[in-house]
Amino acid sequence: MTPRVSIVIPTYNRSTIVRRAVDSVFAQTFHDFEVLVVDDGSSDNTRDALSGYDDRLRYIFQKNQGPAAARNHGMQLARGAFIGFLDSDDLYFPNNIEAHLRQFNANPATGLVYSGCEIVDHQGNPIRTFRPNPMDRGEVLERLIRYNFITSSTVLMRRVCFDQVGGMNTNLWFAEDWYYWLRIAARFPIDFVEEPLVRYQRSQVALSHGNPIEEIARKNMEMFRLLFADSDLAVRLAPLKSEAYSRAYANYAAMALEGYQLDLARRLALRAIGSKPGRLASYPLLFKSFLPSALLRRLRGWRRGA
Repeated sequence: MTPRVSIVIPTYNRSTIVRRAVDSVFAQTFHDFEVLVVDDGSSDNTRDALSGYDDRLRYIFQKNQGPAAARNHGMQLARGAFIGFLDSDDLYFPNNIEAHLRQFNANPATGLVYSGCEIVDHQGNPIRTFRPNPMDRGEVLERLIRYNFITSSTVLMRRVCFDQVGGMNTNLWFAEDWYYWLRIAARFPIDFVEEPLVRYQRSQVALSHGNPIEEIARKNMEMFRLLFADSDLAVRLAPLKSEAYSRAYANYAAMALEGYQLDLARRLALRAIGSKPGRLASYPLLFKSFLPSALLRRLRGWRRGA
């Protein structure tokens, strides 16, 4: 019997925790689903760790190709009318699928539904709870280019999205999900469930070389270059190009300031200003990058004590 929902779980060398993610799907209040675990070339005992489940779990092994390729493989094999994603270090809350499907039933034209989530650090300590902005639903393309408010593990989408848009860009190993949501948002309305339905573990960024913030920024700009060259999106997004670059550089400048990397913050703030000189929010970042680290620490302490 064909399941109504397919949940795709990409994983790589997480044999010690992948069962937690799978178990959270099997604990759902909605039961008409299949789970596809796509093992992206693990060298540990992930296969053995996933033994003992019923035939709703399908284990697929592929050589290491990255998260986009793993999700694409899962989508290609998925049999459900709806496809969801769950990273192997995240967890579904028990009513996740049921709540998503209820939102689809309420808005039949919707192509993708995401939700709120509880964000924890690498040790499982709570960081904050994310709840969607009421404005971030419907025709969201122009809002989504400004910042990515869709977390992969909170997504359930109609199979028709994959049929029309295709898979994720396998040339991207960073922000590949953001690029994908933008392509979907160009064709389908987006909706959300405000309730947190996922326990999302903020990943520790593993980058090959150099400064992590600088490399993340570079990879983000690679995604933007592909995005604004996309024939389906370029015309619609052209008016937002300068702001998108400016916001991204400013966000990374703020991250650099948080880590007191003042030279990097200054370079990124200057790029933000150069991308869109009229965006005033970038200028305070540049000003702060010239302050002594000790003063920045003192100012931060005053804010926290206020």
